[in-house]
Amino acid sequence: GARVSQRLTHTVADRGIFRVFHCVSDRLRELSVARRREFAAATAATAHEAMSSAAHARDAAAAADADPPTSSSTHTRVVHRVFKFPASDDDEIVRDAYREPPGVARKLKGFAFFESMGSPKYHVAPMVDQSELAFRELCRRHGATLGYTPMIHARLFMESAKYRREIFSTTAGDRPLLAQFCANDPDVLIEAAKMIAPYCDGVDINFGCPQRIAKRGNYGAYLMDDWPTVEALIKRLDEELPVPVTAKIRVFDDLETTLKYAKMVEAAGAQLVAVHGRTREQKRCSEYRANWAFIKRIKEELKVPVLANGDVRSFAEAQACLEATGADGILSAEPLLSNPALFSDPPYYPPP
Repeated sequence: GARVSQRLTHTVADRGIFRVFHCVSDRLRELSVARRREFAAATAATAHEAMSSAAHARDAAAAADADPPTSSSTHTRVVHRVFKFPASDDDEIVRDAYREPPGVARKLKGFAFFESMGSPKYHVAPMVDQSELAFRELCRRHGATLGYTPMIHARLFMESAKYRREIFSTTAGDRPLLAQFCANDPDVLIEAAKMIAPYCDGVDINFGCPQRIAKRGNYGAYLMDDWPTVEALIKRLDEELPVPVTAKIRVFDDLETTLKYAKMVEAAGAQLVAVHGRTREQKRCSEYRANWAFIKRIKEELKVPVLANGDVRSFAEAQACLEATGADGILSAEPLLSNPALFSDPPYYPPP
């Protein structure tokens, strides 16, 4: 680092380039921070207004010796209580977000399942250590119609009460919601999935994570080399979980293998398939375009809803992707981090 710094200062031209680079970096950072602060301020103001209105309504009801007004009789934003799994016997359990799962025999399949969630078109994609409750709520407020949880490690979720409490939170208004797990053992996955089933609409299995941690743990996109395990994971949840199972996958280099893989995922029991149009090796999204043509062919071949993921950085690009692929919905991940209103129509921010 020191030697690089010395070389950069050898000439006036180098110093100029170095200054320009830092000016651009600083400006981009300022824009990102300013945008996040604007969203935070708007969110805080809305929440404060809602809580103040609710408090005034309760005070008025108490003064009139009447029952407090319900959400259906007021125009204020409903403030839901947050559910977290208890870390100890002393922790309060908020039951507001609990919904009795439909059960193995009664759970819906394919498009019936998709339509029961309102046929959501704009999805907050699952991300490692991102897409938490507060972020999902912010995105929903600006156009997103379904949220995924952050990627949850099935074994840790089953074994650690502390991990369960830290990784997952939701509210009664956080629907539709898909809880995503990474796993390679059907026995572990089914136990973890059953715990979370009452607090989500479906459980998604991550077959798309290309990061090194997924390679070390043998999950995510690294199960693309182990089709029997992929099939076993999906089939176990389809047969035993009281809510539907979905899957998020990536494409292969060739179309034939990609279609065979997608059809296997569907046949195993996935009731919705989200497709990232990049291969496992194409980790840097800025360097590789998503293969919308492969997603289009998957959509044409499968009988369950198909979601498209990749190269959706604005509302206009979301519409272009839907038109090009024929997909039933769109996922966006990192672009939402810099613009949580990406799915708003009309755009909350002008496109870059």
